[in-house]
Amino acid sequence: MAGARAATQPEFPLAALADELADLDAFADDDDVTADLRSVFSHSCDALSPAALRLFRLLGVMPGADISADGAASLAGLPDVTALLAELTGANLLDEPSPGRFTCHDLLRDYAAELSQETERAQAQHRLLDHLAFTGVEMAVAMTQSRRRPDTTGPVEGAVVRTPASHDEAIRWLVTEHPTLMAAMRQGTPAQTWLIGWSLADVLDRIGHYQDLLTSQQLAVEALERLDRPHGLARTLINLGRAHGRLNQLTESTRALERALEVAADDPATQADVLVNLAMLCPDDQTHQAIEYTRRALALYEESGNIYGQANALNGLSWTHGKLGEAEPALAYGERAMVLWQQLDHPLGQGEAWDNFATVHLVRGDHAAAVRAWSKAIELYERGGDRMLNAQAHDQLGDAHAAAGAAEEAQLAWRKAVELFRAADQPVGHIQRKLQAERE
Repeated sequence: MAGARAATQPEFPLAALADELADLDAFADDDDVTADLRSVFSHSCDALSPAALRLFRLLGVMPGADISADGAASLAGLPDVTALLAELTGANLLDEPSPGRFTCHDLLRDYAAELSQETERAQAQHRLLDHLAFTGVEMAVAMTQSRRRPDTTGPVEGAVVRTPASHDEAIRWLVTEHPTLMAAMRQGTPAQTWLIGWSLADVLDRIGHYQDLLTSQQLAVEALERLDRPHGLARTLINLGRAHGRLNQLTESTRALERALEVAADDPATQADVLVNLAMLCPDDQTHQAIEYTRRALALYEESGNIYGQANALNGLSWTHGKLGEAEPALAYGERAMVLWQQLDHPLGQGEAWDNFATVHLVRGDHAAAVRAWSKAIELYERGGDRMLNAQAHDQLGDAHAAAGAAEEAQLAWRKAVELFRAADQPVGHIQRKLQAERE
């Protein structure tokens, strides 16, 4: 701001500007300073083209700290605003801290909002939130191939909707836009809020942002309760139950899943998904109950012809039998699941199957086979972009190396697990204790 003032008032001594900046608290309460800032901003705006000035006005409705070029184009209702963004950055009204991401100081955003009309702001915000909601859906479908695109009306005219060129691009977009999407959920219509929550469900789970996962699904459930979409509500309640479960809020998780079961009374495939999630909540002393839930789910998936669901249920049965130390059924179910996962070309599912194989090998004392299986699982988790499964597999790989007496390899695996868990703000004390014990 000082630089802008110096540029627009070259006759003003720089020493005087420096004296003013010595006490920044003056900006908070001094009406004269506020008026002076508006004067500086207006000088910058006076030099803009009409189209660039209109885009600047609309930046006052940005929901997050930054915006993409597509988001800015949606604000303006234009297919491309590259030249306008360049004009705004050249005038120091926007900054581009990373390629394709634009920020605007809070005071400038407030000033921009003052320049725009209420109707103009509302229309621009609707276009921007439709851009985020519908592009989010496209990215989420590309990231998780088993997900079925929600049945909804299309975006308003002028909202830019992008489809990713690859699975990796989809994950990058969702991770980058995650803070903006979270902010947008509180500003959208019920339909926009639901779609954004739907888009965030898988990516937040995979990168371990469990509190945001919970918040997004709570907001999505509230939005769906205002819409007549029982299928969407049931699916979102499953996501809500999963979020509570990740945070070890088992009572709340069970409550959400039981409600989903009621809402999906006429939908066998969704009921099966609920049963699989209920099985995951069962504590170790209720593993037989988990097996019963998963068998019921498998029957429903087979009845509805849901191949992905069948593979997921078979993975679940492999895992639960492995927990009981029942190697033969664990391997048999895992091999059946692997055939389906390979048929679907689903890296995360294949990774979980290898994970289950590794657990059986470790229980049997075949440490070399366990290391090979977890190494394969990690490769697939990295390909599928699941940070949490990758972290857990590195932790278990370290256990397998330690059991085989390979202390250095164990330390390397555990240190990688710590790095991945910390990136997701997850506790690492249990791994650090193993690292310390191994060093001693």
